[in-house]
Amino acid sequence: MNLMNIIWNRRGDAKIFVIAAIFAILLAIIVVIRSQKEDQEEKIKAEEEASLVADFKSDDIYSIEIYELLQKTVLQKQNGQWYVGMAQIYPSDSQDTKEKKPITGWDRADEDAIREVLETVKTGLTGKELVSTNREKKIQFRTGILSSKYMFKNEKGESIACIEIGEQSSDFSGTFVSLCGKDEIYKIPGLLNAIFKKDPNGWRSRQVFDLDKTKITKIEAAGAKLTAPVSAAKGTDGKWTGITPSAFPVDDASLDAILTKISTYKAEGFPQRMDPNDTLKIIDLEITMTMEDGSAHKLTFGNAERSPEKLVKSGDSGIIYAANPNDVDELTKQFQGLVTGTSSTETSGITSDEKAAGAAAPAKPGSQTPIKPPTPVPNKPPKKPSGK
Repeated sequence: MNLMNIIWNRRGDAKIFVIAAIFAILLAIIVVIRSQKEDQEEKIKAEEEASLVADFKSDDIYSIEIYELLQKTVLQKQNGQWYVGMAQIYPSDSQDTKEKKPITGWDRADEDAIREVLETVKTGLTGKELVSTNREKKIQFRTGILSSKYMFKNEKGESIACIEIGEQSSDFSGTFVSLCGKDEIYKIPGLLNAIFKKDPNGWRSRQVFDLDKTKITKIEAAGAKLTAPVSAAKGTDGKWTGITPSAFPVDDASLDAILTKISTYKAEGFPQRMDPNDTLKIIDLEITMTMEDGSAHKLTFGNAERSPEKLVKSGDSGIIYAANPNDVDELTKQFQGLVTGTSSTETSGITSDEKAAGAAAPAKPGSQTPIKPPTPVPNKPPKKPSGK
């Protein structure tokens, strides 16, 4: 002890050495702790930034089954085209019973809406915050049985991912999401309900027609606001000639603007205040397109008896859509201008740039046929038509 005191008190070099050693040890401890903390923070950040559904590949998805409290919706790919169908289910049904429920009412699906779902699952379920690991909290956050349950399946009907979309957070900063069958509940940034929670019409396509305008050989229009029915036909030389109300020269740009609009007509949405059994009672404008193969496709605008909305329907499927209320007046002016020789710019407010864009729009192959997808065998894609 006395020796150490002598060294400590009389030998400054030894004193400095001991202090330096202690300082080095403390520094090493601080560096290790900081490194461990940074590693932990990076690990947490990586987990948050990783998608909730790992290695999700959109191209592998051939069907999406959506289970809600009283409804099952199936989005299914057939020959590269998505269709939507529905079935009624009950909370007391087993999952096996729900999966085997036959789907009816097949209709063409809104592919943009489906693409948005697939992209969100692939890259958008990130930045997650774990809010609970208590299974009983699933009711509170409306995951589990009260959620919109999404089951993604491959071409063989095998489930490759399943998520539960719950309610939005009270501060609207995110949406509560769980993996099916897991206790963990996460808050994902963003209001996902606009993407995942749709009524049956929300999954149906609003594309009334998707025809190849270059294969239209005749067009006819009749309506209450037209002074007379208008028709024009394409000759064997590919040139259009006006037929009624009397022969008239056809301005190609004006006609092309009409053909572009009606051959790819997209509705505004679906009626909200209309009786499901109602039909169009008041007809404002009816347009018929005749194709090279002789098939005729009719587009009808009007109103139902008990609906104030402007409606439109396709003669191919009979589905009634909500139309843009300005479309009837604009199309009427365009047809009237076609006869009188007034440019579509003057009659409908279409700019020369828009007209040129319409004329230059690439034609889409094929022509539309009535939508009658076969009823699928449960858990299997609809049967592919023969000869295709």
